[in-house]
Amino acid sequence: MAQRLYYFLLAALAYGLFSWVGLLLVIPPGFSSAIWPAAGLALGLYILMPTRAIVGGIWLGAFIVNLGIATQGFSQFSLPAVLMAVTTGTGATLQMLFGSWLFGRLLSTDQYIATPHDIFKFVLLISPLSCLIGSTIGVVPLYVNGFVSLANLPFSWLTWWVGDAIGLMLFTPLILTLLSTNQRLSNARKLLSLVPMTVIFSAILVLFFGSLQHHRQNQSTEMSELAQRLHLNVERRLRDSANKLLAYSAFFQASSYVSADDFAAFSATINTGDPTFQVVGWTPIVHRIERASVEADVRAQGFPDFTFTEPSPNGMVPAGPQDIYYPVVYIYPFAPNKRAFGLNLGAIPSRLLALTQAFEQNQSVATAPIQLVQELDGTLGFILYLPVFRSTQLAFLSGPEKELLGYVGGGFRIGAVLRGAQREAEKIGIGIDLHDITDGRQPLQESTLIAVEGFEPVTYSLFFGQRHYQLTFFVSEKFGLYHKDWTSWIILTAGFLIAALLNSAILMLAATTENIRHEVARKTDDLMQATQAAIEANAAKSNFLANMSHEFRTPLNAIIGLNELCLMTPLTAQQSDYLGKSQMASNTLLGLINHTLDYEKIALGKLEVETTPFSLNNILDKMHAIFAIQAVQKGLYFVVTVPTALPETVLGDALRVEQVLLNLCSNAVKFTDQGGVTVELVVITRTLEHIALELTVSDTGIGISPDEQGHLFESFRQADASTARKYGGTGLGLNISRQLVDLMGGEIDVHSDLDVGSQFVVRLMFQITTADGRQIDAVSQNGLNVQQSSAQNTSAVRVYGAAIPSASPPDMTKEALKGLALLVVEDNIINRVVAEGLLRSMGAEITLAVDGFHALEILQSGADFDLILLDIQMPGMDGCELARKIRLLPGAVNELPLIAMTANVMDDDIARCLAAGMDDHIGKPLNIRTMVDKILARIG
Repeated sequence: MAQRLYYFLLAALAYGLFSWVGLLLVIPPGFSSAIWPAAGLALGLYILMPTRAIVGGIWLGAFIVNLGIATQGFSQFSLPAVLMAVTTGTGATLQMLFGSWLFGRLLSTDQYIATPHDIFKFVLLISPLSCLIGSTIGVVPLYVNGFVSLANLPFSWLTWWVGDAIGLMLFTPLILTLLSTNQRLSNARKLLSLVPMTVIFSAILVLFFGSLQHHRQNQSTEMSELAQRLHLNVERRLRDSANKLLAYSAFFQASSYVSADDFAAFSATINTGDPTFQVVGWTPIVHRIERASVEADVRAQGFPDFTFTEPSPNGMVPAGPQDIYYPVVYIYPFAPNKRAFGLNLGAIPSRLLALTQAFEQNQSVATAPIQLVQELDGTLGFILYLPVFRSTQLAFLSGPEKELLGYVGGGFRIGAVLRGAQREAEKIGIGIDLHDITDGRQPLQESTLIAVEGFEPVTYSLFFGQRHYQLTFFVSEKFGLYHKDWTSWIILTAGFLIAALLNSAILMLAATTENIRHEVARKTDDLMQATQAAIEANAAKSNFLANMSHEFRTPLNAIIGLNELCLMTPLTAQQSDYLGKSQMASNTLLGLINHTLDYEKIALGKLEVETTPFSLNNILDKMHAIFAIQAVQKGLYFVVTVPTALPETVLGDALRVEQVLLNLCSNAVKFTDQGGVTVELVVITRTLEHIALELTVSDTGIGISPDEQGHLFESFRQADASTARKYGGTGLGLNISRQLVDLMGGEIDVHSDLDVGSQFVVRLMFQITTADGRQIDAVSQNGLNVQQSSAQNTSAVRVYGAAIPSASPPDMTKEALKGLALLVVEDNIINRVVAEGLLRSMGAEITLAVDGFHALEILQSGADFDLILLDIQMPGMDGCELARKIRLLPGAVNELPLIAMTANVMDDDIARCLAAGMDDHIGKPLNIRTMVDKILARIG
């Protein structure tokens, strides 16, 4: 009796322990355990001890285990749960008995598996056949009690059958071997069976739990990515809604009078297909004396009962007397929002506060979470108010200087804001909560889903209408139903199914994994080294270009400067021709250097576009000055057409605009031998704040074939090789021009016919710095030959070439710098000669210093100067150090303007000069016009 009780309890406890292990391997949701060790234990125990005590113990253990599962940890007892446990326990017991019968009939021994033939029969016949009973009986109560749907019944049966079968294949042979009393099974053999199985089992568990963790991480990542996308969708929806209010503002500003029908038609157009706004309303500012007329006007438009209203404990009542009313006179859609029609917003403190803030800040402002008066079900929302000012008011005015027309308001129902995002998220089990945390934490909408542990919620901040909202995404239990972990299930199922072979496979896998790890590490190291080498090579290339630029510019400064000085002396016609051609070749070389540096900056992403006020007229005047004479010398005409109503100043990068025009005009003059060049500026559109321009450079030159036009803006590309041989050039100018136009947010196109000419069109947008753009004087501006272009008097035309029989470059006055005492610090003797000659030709009094120490001696001797020009690269003391020392000298000398005069022209070089205390920078080769302009600008 005691022995039977011992076997009974042993079987029940062992079944419970092995079932607990199996439950640890359950993969939620929707999976049975991938392996059920208790099934193998039960068969093994009964084969070794075929007694009724074992049968009863197995049934009791199975009953208790399944009762705990059915009652969710013995917390929710019910008759169906008890019946399901009884049925499942019975199925497990019958499965054990049938398997034992098959074992005795099919195998050569009674109590252990001895031969490969026995293993074959046990794995392929006994295990799968006996487990048909337990799985079939087990899923029936699951379906009857609604735990499994009919559609999922086959899947549940399959996973149950596979789990039981694998449990038998692995644990029944192990139990028979370890507990057998057969003398032929030595302890060493038992140990040899146990150790590999333990190692294999442990390895599979490691893979399994690693897979579970990886799956969980993937779920977290997927949830985060979905949350980010949905957050951006909500943010975009709110932003689009705010932009719609701007459209309403423009609609009212552009209209002298807006009727209710006008408002409804506009609203129907702009809100079609977008349910974000529950209501859009127009609220004018109405003084007490205007109330009657406004109410009469609205009544006359088909609303005979219209009056100003305000909320009260008894509902909506006519608004009482007030100095100023804020009535909702137009509303869309009208029918569902009729209750808010005529509502005086000034009678509601929260609305009045939002209106006041919107006016003071001149931007849209949202109310705190409120219940709209037309909402009777308690649904929360908020309203975004945007002030609308008379269109003639300047944007920078504030306070009483602005004429407020009224407010356009958009009412949001929170459900509409989140509608698409919430529907998509909750479909896969992700909940969304929205809170207004501007003043505390006020819930706007909370999901009905319940968050599960193990997933950190993802939170985003939304700033809209001067309020701070918090969007929270969290995972519910439903999320797992859409992300079944097939990988972990396959690892367990396949792993335990081939457990006998997995030990050797794991050894091979470990070796392969280690090799892969080392290979990945080696490749990663190689990649890092290659990346570092590329970075160093790029830096070396940049340094090389900077150094070569300096080295090229230093002798080129001497060549160009001495040429220019020679051209100022009496010369024969032949000498003047030779020197002029030499000067042209030198300038071409300088342009090549500049293009190379610009191309490198663009390639490295270091070229930035500035936004400063500049005059388009000045740039066009410069184009006249540069190319008019070139056109005359080639027998060409040069025509510039500009609008009379061009703004005085715009915001943009004057240097880059000028560079683009220089490239285009230079190419036009260069590639044109007959006819001429026309530069036309056309205003495409203009508003109070912005102007869109189209600059067209046309020529009657050689033209470009259609095949070459597609490649024209590529680097180092010209129409063909003969073009480069005949006309010269690098092929960089147009590529740089295109990239500069792209950086400025514009477009550049080309239209050309071979042997007819080319037309380059640049479209740019600029912000106007003043509201009343000054019209260009149409006659005799800056000494240029200006003529009217049309009877409509819409533009002025400057004509060069045939209209001017003889011309010379517009000379600056030879006394531009007369009376100015300048100190030139330059260590290179030729550069000193060039600088002295150029500056003296402009009337300046020059003192030369050969290095920084010499310059300090001169300054400390008490000599009086108006400005100092200093080189940067000098022996002993460079220009930056000299600038810092000058700024530390006592007296007024430390306030003298300092201008760098150097071949170091990279952006970093210019920044270093300014940081050292210099006021400006002049690049070499020296250009006398640039020098004079910058000197006079600093002296004032």
